[in-house]
Amino acid sequence: MRAIGRYILISEIKEDSNKVSESGLLITDKQRSDIRYRRGKILSVGSDLRLMVNEDGEPVLKDGDEVLFDRNAGFKIDHFDGIVLVIKDIDIVVVL
Repeated sequence: MRAIGRYILISEIKEDSNKVSESGLLITDKQRSDIRYRRGKILSVGSDLRLMVNEDGEPVLKDGDEVLFDRNAGFKIDHFDGIVLVIKDIDIVVVL
C-alpha cells in the first residue's frame, strides 16, 4: 500500500502519557485536551510530495521520518499490518 497525491500514510507511535488527576483519577490520552499533537512514523509519502525538496535538494518528507501531526487529522485504515492513518501534508507540523 502506498500514498498518492498529497496524502501520507502514518503509523502512530504510542506514547504512555496517561496522567493522574489530583483526586487520583486516571486520565487517558483520549480524555486529555492538553495533548495537541501525536507522534508517528511515515510509511509512505504521496507522489506530489516526493517532488518537494528543501534548499539542499533533499526531500522535505520521506519514508521513515518521525513526525508530529495534528491529533484530529486524517482517517484510519485497517490494514493487515495494523491500523494506518492517512493524513494530508498540511497536518504535519514537525519533522523530528
